[in-house]
Amino acid sequence: MRYLATVCALAFILAVPVLAQDAPKAEIFGGYNYMRFNPGLVNEPAIGLNGIRVSGAYYIEPKIGIVADFAFNHNGNANNSGTSFNTSTYMFGPRYAYRVDRVTPFAQFLVGGAHASASQAGVTASWNAFAMALGGGLDLQATKRISIRPFQFEYLMTRFKSTDFATTQNNVRISAGVVFNF
Repeated sequence: MRYLATVCALAFILAVPVLAQDAPKAEIFGGYNYMRFNPGLVNEPAIGLNGIRVSGAYYIEPKIGIVADFAFNHNGNANNSGTSFNTSTYMFGPRYAYRVDRVTPFAQFLVGGAHASASQAGVTASWNAFAMALGGGLDLQATKRISIRPFQFEYLMTRFKSTDFATTQNNVRISAGVVFNF
């Protein structure tokens, strides 16, 4: 009987740290987003766009999640030409997160759509396209419910088909912000 009590007490003591390592079931990210949009044409240089980004992830397993990602970027004077240029993306896909203590590196693959619009002297044009992103980032846990995402780096491919763009645009986007864990 004493042996059984010792084994139960030892199992309880060893199980307590495991309870403290519960991975969040869901998270919401919000923060700053920088996008380097490359029209892909010879005479058109890349455009730097600033904006916001919001994403949500639901983890079906502690390391595997499903992500919904939305971003909006704007440049009020693209290429110093007086042209206003905006992009927005809406993408979905899987995420793999490797949790180590208070640090969570992750990688994700997203597919969806993109919208771009430009206006100059009252004339506006807009385009819709396929979008795909591949990349990852790092979350640093500040409290049980809040993490800081110092960076998220992604290759973003868009397929705007127009005389204003090449068939495929190879872009880069970088984000940073706050993550709320649930």
